[in-house]
Amino acid sequence: MDVKAFAEMPTVRSRAYGRRWLPALVASICMIVTLFALGKLMVSHNVIRNERLLDIVDPLRMTTTTTNSDIFNAGTTVSGTDNGKSHKMEKRQSANRLLSTGINWNGIQQRRNWNDFAADADLLNLFLCGMEALQGMDQNNRESYFALAGIHGAPYRQWNNAGGGNTQTGYCPHASILFPSWHRPYLATIEQILGNIMRNLANQYPAGAVRTRYQQAANRFRLPYWDWASNAQVPAIIGSQATVRVQKPQGSVTIANPMISYVFHPFSPTFFPFTPFNRWTRTLRQPDNNGTPRPNVVNQQLGANQVSLRNRVFNLLNYQRQFNIFSNKAWNGGNSGNQDSIESIHDLIHGLVGGQGHMAIVDTSAMDPIFWLHHCNVYDEYFF
Repeated sequence: MDVKAFAEMPTVRSRAYGRRWLPALVASICMIVTLFALGKLMVSHNVIRNERLLDIVDPLRMTTTTTNSDIFNAGTTVSGTDNGKSHKMEKRQSANRLLSTGINWNGIQQRRNWNDFAADADLLNLFLCGMEALQGMDQNNRESYFALAGIHGAPYRQWNNAGGGNTQTGYCPHASILFPSWHRPYLATIEQILGNIMRNLANQYPAGAVRTRYQQAANRFRLPYWDWASNAQVPAIIGSQATVRVQKPQGSVTIANPMISYVFHPFSPTFFPFTPFNRWTRTLRQPDNNGTPRPNVVNQQLGANQVSLRNRVFNLLNYQRQFNIFSNKAWNGGNSGNQDSIESIHDLIHGLVGGQGHMAIVDTSAMDPIFWLHHCNVYDEYFF
């Protein structure tokens, strides 16, 4: 064999192998395309109903008809930079299951301290109007304030066809290593629903510069956090200011401050099986025996614990290296000993703010608007 023939042999062999495998490759591609097309056809004719199969053959549910309320209507979406992704995800919503995506329509927005958040006049105005609308929704609606707060605890109803019953302690996994991370999708769901309400409201302002301002404010929204470790005194607008003046699309009006309390509509003693919760028709903070809230007592209690709160947060962030201890109070069979945890600090804030208006067993406190801001602080801003 001469040198030239020897040098050309690998090329000839390579071409032979290519001719052998090419038909198999083409056949495989044709089979994949055919199966995908068949799956899409079966989904569109409701032949496939299993959620896991739907995830495989139709991951964005583009063939599923949505029957949601107007706040999830693509027509209410303000301008953003998501290239249509939020619209696709919204189409995946169905009458039986709400998909929690968080806010995804204008990139990643910074979560802000309440004081910075409140200094943004347009955003604060839209937030207060949105909270009022959310709290005013029918309590049987799964996207209502009542239903969202009830995910955390009482009144122990099943939510979003999730199963589990939610019968004794709510869905929140107290005394569990999952305790901090569970709150993240919970807060994302709240932000998603409230954010869509705010976008819908922004589109109702008079066309022109005013509407554009509020649309831009809606795009800046993330739930703010109340930084009690930095300053434990509750800001007036979330602690003691009974009414607020807001600019609605129809004009300037005074409304009951939605950050002070949630009023049940209607109220039923069956919501909360223990006294005194089964006779209070609204959320209360440090109430006296007559059910009168005492915001001054809240600030007194928080002030007395300010140094301790700050030190405990500092120590957890700087010295605790074991997540099973860091995350919850059940790290040692319920006996915390000299160790601290996020959950223990969380519980203290609930008790200091709620007084006898909060009971950990019943877990009514998630109904109070201030605790949504508290949870943003504990489970997102500080620790993740």
